[in-house]
Amino acid sequence: MDEHDDPNPKRGPRGLPITTYTYTYKELKSGTQNFDTECRVHYGELGLLYKAYLSPSEVVAVKRATRESQQSPSDFRNEIKFLSGLHNKYILNLCGFCEEKGEQILVYESITNGSLADHFLGESGLSLTWRERVRIAICVAKGLTYLHEECYPPVVHKGVKPTNILLDHNFHAKIANFGPNATHMLMGALGTPGYVDPSYVSNAGPACDIYSFGVVLLQLVTGKRACDSLRDEAAYYITDWVRFKLESGDFDETLDINLRSTAYNPEILLQMARLGLRCTDLDPKKRLSMSQVVQELEHALQVVDVLLSNAPTALTAQVCDGGSGYTCRSSGSDFSLPELGGKDAHIKFDGMEWIDIKALEVPDLSDVFEDLPLETVVT
Repeated sequence: MDEHDDPNPKRGPRGLPITTYTYTYKELKSGTQNFDTECRVHYGELGLLYKAYLSPSEVVAVKRATRESQQSPSDFRNEIKFLSGLHNKYILNLCGFCEEKGEQILVYESITNGSLADHFLGESGLSLTWRERVRIAICVAKGLTYLHEECYPPVVHKGVKPTNILLDHNFHAKIANFGPNATHMLMGALGTPGYVDPSYVSNAGPACDIYSFGVVLLQLVTGKRACDSLRDEAAYYITDWVRFKLESGDFDETLDINLRSTAYNPEILLQMARLGLRCTDLDPKKRLSMSQVVQELEHALQVVDVLLSNAPTALTAQVCDGGSGYTCRSSGSDFSLPELGGKDAHIKFDGMEWIDIKALEVPDLSDVFEDLPLETVVT
């Protein structure tokens, strides 16, 4: 178990873990500049929270209930007790609360890179690398493993989706917006279309979260929405669309366009897609557990890292003048052939440098390619 994970924290007065801190209204008001709108940050489906600077070393996120959204005092206390009993580095942890002056304020750890949905929709202006996507998947899987397998009784989120996955400064993921008073539960909804387990009937169990996680896995690979009316009716759901593409041998067409323009590892992305389909199997009994997903993803990433560490690290650049010559330029970790018989081609090798080859007559490069770990060919 991770050193930060503690499924059974010691408890203090009134059943609250001793790590739960009671903040004063004064310090939260000061830290948010009197709850100034300029201090607001979007925390996905958790809503607009205030970033509070309580000290040079302590920055937190403050969720202040409006008068209209306040709960009964007992319900607020139950929510604090529930959230305080959970502590894991892969979930958004509750730091404390404040109930002075009739306020109902929850204080969470600070998150700097918004929600996963922000990056899917392009609002962040950043494109996630293939490695970041794999690590995000692992983090979410570990968070769900904690909720499903290390908490007693098991905690079922019921709303696993990109808007409820937050990213910290290292782009490590944390699951948010869960508990008895989560937004999606207050609305009385079973979930968002596209993420809802089709086998769900009445009592939600871990299998419902596993299905939703599988959809998120497919989104990490494709960058597509869970439901899209622009796709054919038979491929309206991302699960059906990816399954059809894989069965047709057109996996490359499913990849996020932002990935195709960068260096990426297709094998691990293919494995993520297959895992996503296994997690969304219509038969809940055939789905993987979250701990199994963690094992498979971590093993796949470890294999890639071993290959990278053992691969050649450089290739000598060459320049050949003339109409039928070619140029080789080193500047990265892939192999690029922009012109090959009138067609664009992109060949990628682990552990190598960018090489651009332009030629009307392509020379024999078999000696160069021999024994190199080929990743993929994109045409």
